[in-house]
Order: sequence, then structure tokens, then C-alpha cells
Amino acid sequence: MNITQDLNIDYTKFKLPNGIKCILYPRNEIHSVSIRVNINVGSLDEDKENRGLSHFIEHVVHDGTKDLPTWDAVENFKTEYSAATNAYTSIDHTQYYGTFPFQYFEQAISYFAQIVLHPLFAESEINKERDIIIDEMKSYEDETEFKIMRNIKENRFVSDTTPFSSEILGIKENLEKYTRQSLYEFWEKYYSPENIEIYIIGNFEVEDAKKLLNKMFYEEIKDRKSVQTQRLFRTEYPEYTNFKINAKQKAELDKYYLTFTFPGYEFRFRDIEKRQNLSFLKAITASTSYFQSVLWKKLRQELGIVYGVYSWDYDMHSRGLFVIETSFEKDHLQTVLEEFKKGIDLIKTGEVTDLVFNYKKKKILDTQLMQLDRPENALSWISTYEDELEEHGKGMMISDYLSFVQNLNFDSIIKTANEIFDWDKLNIGIVSTDDSEVVEKQVNDIWLSL
Repeated sequence: MNITQDLNIDYTKFKLPNGIKCILYPRNEIHSVSIRVNINVGSLDEDKENRGLSHFIEHVVHDGTKDLPTWDAVENFKTEYSAATNAYTSIDHTQYYGTFPFQYFEQAISYFAQIVLHPLFAESEINKERDIIIDEMKSYEDETEFKIMRNIKENRFVSDTTPFSSEILGIKENLEKYTRQSLYEFWEKYYSPENIEIYIIGNFEVEDAKKLLNKMFYEEIKDRKSVQTQRLFRTEYPEYTNFKINAKQKAELDKYYLTFTFPGYEFRFRDIEKRQNLSFLKAITASTSYFQSVLWKKLRQELGIVYGVYSWDYDMHSRGLFVIETSFEKDHLQTVLEEFKKGIDLIKTGEVTDLVFNYKKKKILDTQLMQLDRPENALSWISTYEDELEEHGKGMMISDYLSFVQNLNFDSIIKTANEIFDWDKLNIGIVSTDDSEVVEKQVNDIWLSL
């Protein structure tokens, strides 16, 4: 087939009179309706006085609304209409999402309107959710991965007091002091109509959707004032640290947990073509999908000293991280550091095979259209495309993306490697049971010898 043929997703975009953005994508061959309601507020919008409020509100709104006044009423409604729903809070948005059988389309829109626009914020429910979130926080703090991420975020920026280094759940001291008024004022400010986006995909008629959205997301709240919010993380952001070695101690670990962290490509400052190269660099460097990746092949297949080694990136809108991560027995520290250094240098000089690069290209070209058979994947593509349009004035539809991948060359990935793998900006992190100062000195001594 000719992959440059028009494969654009034919969706409808409009705004309600109060500014709520709506995206509709009918798929009448399926038997469900999936909805996402995005609120443009997350942990990056919070300062030290209100950290954790975005996530706190995400919990409390499910505990009672105007028409569904109790938690039981909310749950019974979902059960009656065979719905599967959930929510999450991220660094830059809060999302309420779910899937209903297509015959309950009106009830689906009603549900999300209630949760997002008409929460009760009952004092008793706030106190209950406060305890739940504090328990959730303790659970995360017990996990090794949490320690690894804290080690990265606390050291990646010169200032560790900005929202870029904070946790989405906030801090216990804040959670304990928040009142109903705290939550309501934050909700009123950020759950303003112009801060809301609705995405719908599935078996429905566009005109029916427009009428229902107008009724439940405009007519029933048309007297609500729209509040303009300034998102400081779009204009103020911390400086990356230079080379740094940092260790964090955690009890009852048998191994060293190592991260190499470099500044990544930021969504705000890099165009989409540049950022697409990162997925290829990750695949070439260390990947569970491609065992021929440089570090996986060396450390697991040839030396057999690690169970796995991975690379991932974390886009924080105007800041970015590129991370390589592994764990190993303590006596392998020098070998792992040496192989990380040698492997990355080989990629930077282009002295590696293009096998993984070509495998990844083929896999994308073979399977990308297949991925869009799943409604949630198509919805993600649309929302990503819309984000690109708003930030950069352009995005990639399917045909654009497939053409880009087909024409991508290996040299461009090597160029990306040289931009990302800046040894002067490297942070080396270790989480272990050992004394942090001792570990940092050991790593430093080894690194200076390389």
C-alpha cells in the first residue's frame, strides 16, 4: 500500500458558548462510547501552598454530586449503566475517562457533567479522602521506583523547590491542613469552562452529541463565570543541573538501582519531528522490545549481569528527562558504569548497527494503523494532535507520521544521541541500602577512571 495516502482521522471540533472545547469522532462500527474530560490543571500549576490540590479534588468529586449525592449513588449509577470509569492527575492536566455501552450515550455525558461540574465537596468525604491519599502516599514511599524517581527529580534541577520537583500527590503537611474552602476555591478557579476539553469516540450521532453537550455542559452552568488562569510553568522553569552524582538510601534492598539522567527534549521548545526521534534513540539504547539494543545486548545477553535495562523519557512540557535505568548486584558496579559509558559513546559516534533502527521502522509501518482499531488509541492520537496544534500550530496526522518514519534516516538518530547524551549534564543516581556518601564516592572514583 502507499502509506502517504490520506489517512487523516475525520473528527469534528467545536467550542460551546462558554468556551468548553469538544472533539467528536463517530465510530459507528463499534458498540461503545468512550469519553475523556480533560481539565487543564495538574501539579505544575501548584505552588508550595497548594501542592496536591489537583489530585485531592480528583478524589473528592467522585464522592457525591448534585444529582448523585453520595458515593453509593455514583457507584450505583455506573453499575446500572454498565460503565467502566476512572480518573488520574498528571503534571499538566486532570482527566476523567470511561466507556459506556453505546445505548447509554446520554447517561454517559450526564455522568461526566455531574462529576466535573457539580461536585458537593462534603466535609465528611474530604476527611475520608484525605486519609486515603495519605495512605496512598505512604504506599508509594515504600516502593523502590518512587525512591528512584525522587532521586532523579530532586537532583535534576538547580532548584528543587519548583513544581517540577514536586510530587503529584503533594505533601502530607499540606494535605492535613486543606479545608472544604481550599478545595472549592481551587476547583472554582481551574474547573472553569475555558479550562475544560471533552473528547468522545464511539457509536453516536454528532448532532445528538452537540445537543447533549450544549445542555449539560453549557445550559445547566451558563451563569458560571469563566476564570482566566495563567500557567506559570509555560513561562517559568528551572535550570538543569550539570554533572552530578547522587545516592539515596532505602532499607532492605539487595541490589544497586542505577539511573543515568540527561536533559531531554521539551515539548514546548522542540518541534514534533525532533521529539519523534527520541523513541528510536530509546529503542537503540536500551529496550525490552528490542533485545539487540546496545545496553540490553551487552549487559543481559552477553555479560548476564542484569535482569533488564531500560530507557525512557519524561516530558514535563518545558523541561524534559531522558533516563536509562537498571539494577544489579553491588559487585558489578564498575562493570555496569563502564558499559553504560562505552555503549553511549558508541551510539554517539555511530559505531553501532542500524538493525534496531530498521526493525523499529518496520514495526511502526506494519502496525500503526492496526493500533488505531482500538478506540482509546485513536482518542489518544487526536488529543496529542490537538495539543501539537495549540502549542506549535502543526501536528502529525497518520499519513504525516508514517511518511516521516519511512523517510527517517539513521544519521538523524545519531545526531539526536549527540544532543541528548551530554556528559557535562549527566546525573548519575543510585538507590541502595548503603550509606549515600560512601556510594557517591565509590561512583565518583570509578567515573573519574573511565
